Amino acid sequence: MPLPLPATLALAYRRALTYREVARALRTPLPTIETRMRGGPARLRDRMRG
Repeated sequence: MPLPLPATLALAYRRALTYREVARALRTPLPTIETRMRGGPARLRDRMRG
């Protein structure tokens, strides 16, 4: 899993940041964060299942 995805998920879920705040924190365009959040949890779940 690419490093930006776990960082994105951690900021959004653990720190309860908005997508805009996550984008600012990671210096990443907002549409990129939205894309990561759309598919990220499912990809993380799949990786955890093995």
